[in-house]
Amino acid sequence: SLDVTKFNTANVTNMAWMFKGCKKLTSLDLSSFDTRLSLTYDLDTVMGYGVQGMLADNPSLRELWLGPHTHLAKNDNDSRVFWDSTAGDPATNLPYDTWVEVPATGRGIPVPDMRSRTSVSSGRNPQGHYVMPVLALTIDYNNGLADHVDTISINTARAGSKQIPWSRQGAPVPAPDGKLFDGWDLATNHPDHLTVSGNTVSWTAANYLDADAKVTAKWRTLGQPAISLNVHADARTNPWGSTDPWVEVTTTLPSGRRAGDAISLQSANGTGYNGTCTPTADTCTFNLTVGQVRDPADFEAAYRLTAAVSATDIRTDPAGTATGPTTEQQGILPYTSINYHPGVGTGTPPATDKALTDTNSRRAWLTVAGPSPITRPAHSLFDTWRSSHGTVEPGVTPVPVSMGDTDTKGRTVLELTALWTLLAAPGLSAARANNGTISVTGTSKPRRGTDTVHVCHPAANGTPRCLDITPDASGPGGNTLPYDGATEHPWTITLPVDTPTDEGTIDATLNTIDTAYPAPGQPVQSPTTSTPVPPLSLQSLPLTGGRATPTLLALAATLTTAMILVAAATRLSAHRRKARHRNTTGQPNAQ
Repeated sequence: SLDVTKFNTANVTNMAWMFKGCKKLTSLDLSSFDTRLSLTYDLDTVMGYGVQGMLADNPSLRELWLGPHTHLAKNDNDSRVFWDSTAGDPATNLPYDTWVEVPATGRGIPVPDMRSRTSVSSGRNPQGHYVMPVLALTIDYNNGLADHVDTISINTARAGSKQIPWSRQGAPVPAPDGKLFDGWDLATNHPDHLTVSGNTVSWTAANYLDADAKVTAKWRTLGQPAISLNVHADARTNPWGSTDPWVEVTTTLPSGRRAGDAISLQSANGTGYNGTCTPTADTCTFNLTVGQVRDPADFEAAYRLTAAVSATDIRTDPAGTATGPTTEQQGILPYTSINYHPGVGTGTPPATDKALTDTNSRRAWLTVAGPSPITRPAHSLFDTWRSSHGTVEPGVTPVPVSMGDTDTKGRTVLELTALWTLLAAPGLSAARANNGTISVTGTSKPRRGTDTVHVCHPAANGTPRCLDITPDASGPGGNTLPYDGATEHPWTITLPVDTPTDEGTIDATLNTIDTAYPAPGQPVQSPTTSTPVPPLSLQSLPLTGGRATPTLLALAATLTTAMILVAAATRLSAHRRKARHRNTTGQPNAQ
């Protein structure tokens, strides 16, 4: 403060710029001053400048004591004490319309205009204690720095507002590392008159003299969004109108989110992607082609996605944008492979096939191949494919990944091994009837209604005779027999009497088609069953009744001779045994 209470100014005619520029002066006691003589002079007089700029350029001056002769204006419009017209800078003026008169008791009395209140022409006594109703606003930037607090003074004699500064000494106020400004907390003893909105402090006109307020900056952490992928590979229409697989990327805001926060997503691989959206219900969904995520031709090609939360930084005008830490996710898109193995077959199995795995259905849009080009094992039909989790038939589309084994990266592998069924050989028996014909009976286990049994037997002309027969479709009770490869189907044929008996066997083979191979399929034969041709017996020779053929008569004569020779040999052998017995016992030989 500055003590001028002992000054005698009764004869002073020039008080111009007396206190100008005392920038730290907060109060001034002018109760002993007599300004009447100085006020009679102005810039047009040769005597000087009078009171020109007497109190100008005192930004901190908030309190005045005036005496009975301390007039601050010649008339109600005289601003010379408060303004310096020679400076040309209105910012240096001392306000004359923001004062409150402090009575001995009671509340302050607003002074709309200090010029008219203290002018000589008004006839009023200017004596009194005057203050500007200043609000000392403490600003705590709360950013962890040593000098994070400022104080500014606000004159609340009139309603108004003030922007809270975000710069100090020309430099921006820094935010704490990784934090975003989240508004102000206001603490004041006059909450009905003072509010904060955004970065603006607003007040109503009030003559309170004890107002104080503090605003403390709030900060929040911009968290990392979550990323999840949903691969659509179910051959349905995608967002672009085709049935190609596509990737749905869902990003979710972290806790501590605010309305207006946005999420940005980038794909670093493939052809790339860069997009931003404002979430609905805390999530954003981005639809990407497989090519935007990774190389579409390489199932092992990695994707790399990054996402971050961005928010409006209202510290600046216009507002800027702050971006939080990045979430990164990389890996491979889940896919399914089918590897084929021939089992007991030989040759090259079907080629490996691959397709993306649909996230929702857990299926891959693949078709299980048939066994071609595997070479079938002998006498066998393709049955099915076996994996470690069951069996699957050719032609199945799509393939459930549950049939294979899936690793932690999302690769599913189905190792399919061919299972083969060995065709059962036909059952076979043959018997010669009394009339010399041969009845051949058997059973077979056909798999199709078109299966046949191929039977071959010797013929009289020396060339084997063969024929194909269809196994009976009905059992002995008339019930229909299924073609399931397991049910016995009976069959019978009769061979002619002249079937030779010295030329080997009767042979039977089941013939079928393996339809698992490309149309019309591959013919398959079962193992061959053989049985000897039954020999002729005397009972079967036609010696009486009917006409015997020369061949049969010769055959009968031969058999008769053979039987006589066998009987004579038997008698001779018995006679010799008896002779040896007598020699050993001393008995005479029998004749």
